[in-house]
Amino acid sequence: MSRHSRVFVFDASDTSQDFSLSVPRSFLTTIIIIMKWSLALLVVLSCACVASCDKPTWPDEFAMPFGLNFAVGIHNASAMMYYNWDQAKSQLLDYTTHCFPLLRYNSGFHPCKMYFNPKGIFASIPSLNIPCCTFVANVGAVPPTFLQGFNYTGVNQTVPDMYGKMHDTMVWQGADDFKYWTDASAAHFGDDVQFQDGPTTVTWNFGEMSVTPQNPSLFDLPSSTCDAKCSTGGSMIADKMADLWETESFPDPWVIL
Repeated sequence: MSRHSRVFVFDASDTSQDFSLSVPRSFLTTIIIIMKWSLALLVVLSCACVASCDKPTWPDEFAMPFGLNFAVGIHNASAMMYYNWDQAKSQLLDYTTHCFPLLRYNSGFHPCKMYFNPKGIFASIPSLNIPCCTFVANVGAVPPTFLQGFNYTGVNQTVPDMYGKMHDTMVWQGADDFKYWTDASAAHFGDDVQFQDGPTTVTWNFGEMSVTPQNPSLFDLPSSTCDAKCSTGGSMIADKMADLWETESFPDPWVIL
């Protein structure tokens, strides 16, 4: 035992000893007041953020991988998003393995590309002998203010990116069950993590964004046949979705902006 060590021995049965800690009442009162004001400030800041939290924005040009998920048979299928707003106001979704499953009845079994530009949304599915067609007319690319149709819920959740890495995220709510999750950490604040495409059961889990120039020619439509309306192959769901988008009755915060 060190010479600086001390052993205190007391007799618990000896009621003459007083081991209570004496703290001035004024000090305790001050601590309680500080705690109350701190709690009130946190509540105010939280409420203010729910109403008007600064929303992350996209850069004008980038490329970003994502994994496509669908309730029936598609899990983390590799895809890429290319974006050029300042020169082309266009967006390209390159579904390299499984196409957006609600484009037509069998699109989920084939790769495809979907082009978004000021004239509409166009699809190309070469393996189905569809070089190009119009999916929805007069609907453009998502603007850099991609969360303008969403509001922060005041809730944070832990969700995975396309690599399975878990992120603490802010949850953003759009109309009709559209949701977006962005990274809440200081190091990666605002990074895209997950997107839920409304009630369709389609979700995207994002990879790392590459903020690099995107050649405008990348967004050129692949064929002169693009004016033809896409056939859904008898898919009642795809027909209904296209009709709702074109009449602006489908409250998709990413499509009708």
